[in-house]
Amino acid sequence: MNKLILTTLTLLTSLGLAAYTPMPSQATAGDFNYEGFIVDLCCYEMHNTTGGHAGDLYDHVVWTAGVVESWFETENYWTEGLTKADMPFAVLCAFFHDLGKMGDTATKYRFKYGHPHTGLEYVQGTKQFFRAVQSPEGSDLFPLQKYLQQLGFSREQMQIIAIVNSMHWDLGGVLLKGFARGRDIKQLCAIFMHKLCGLVKEVGYRDGRVDRKLLELILLISAADMRANAQFYYQSKILPKNLPPTKVRFAGRISHYEEFNVERAGRIARAALFDYFDNEYLEQA
Repeated sequence: MNKLILTTLTLLTSLGLAAYTPMPSQATAGDFNYEGFIVDLCCYEMHNTTGGHAGDLYDHVVWTAGVVESWFETENYWTEGLTKADMPFAVLCAFFHDLGKMGDTATKYRFKYGHPHTGLEYVQGTKQFFRAVQSPEGSDLFPLQKYLQQLGFSREQMQIIAIVNSMHWDLGGVLLKGFARGRDIKQLCAIFMHKLCGLVKEVGYRDGRVDRKLLELILLISAADMRANAQFYYQSKILPKNLPPTKVRFAGRISHYEEFNVERAGRIARAALFDYFDNEYLEQA
């Protein structure tokens, strides 16, 4: 596979929002296939004929990144509170949101229920990340932390990637599912925030404090993840142009975004969560 070079991207801190902007003004550049990462990613195949993604793992993460980028470009409500300066990191974070489905060499899978927190453990370096394809030197372990650093991610950005990995199921799995079953939305928000508060402390993010921009980023990528279980083509200006093309394994899949009416229910859940954040979490801080 040709060497895949990520064009240098400048991640600017939004003026006047320093307290809520976890994206430092650093340039990130590197090789997406460093240590064979893309080759390894492309080994993981979805084999669920009744549900799950329309493509394999690589296809899904590219589609998720594309959804995030397209929503920034169209000023979709899921990007509210974020700026164009936040877009490059948000797109890359979306590309790396499903790391927990890799690293176990189980390359043909239906579901991997524990993958969200596994992804956090990989990024934090508390769990070994095994290669699907052995390195030329004969190593079975992939240096994920070194890889992310090679791409230019700061320590704080890696903490955010870890948190997003662990939280990306909770918009649908906690808020939307509970809301659809008639559970009290404020109680669901409390459950969501309790988990998130534990994670920021676990990874050491900003002295264990949740900020608004982190919450906005988690919800954006979570919603994009649900949209991207079906094919989503977008010509990215952020991802390297010479990444492999995506493909569809299961045609005709309806996106979870449409299936679970995330357009309507998601707005309600998002508003309720930020109401809880402003009036409960910050008041108790």
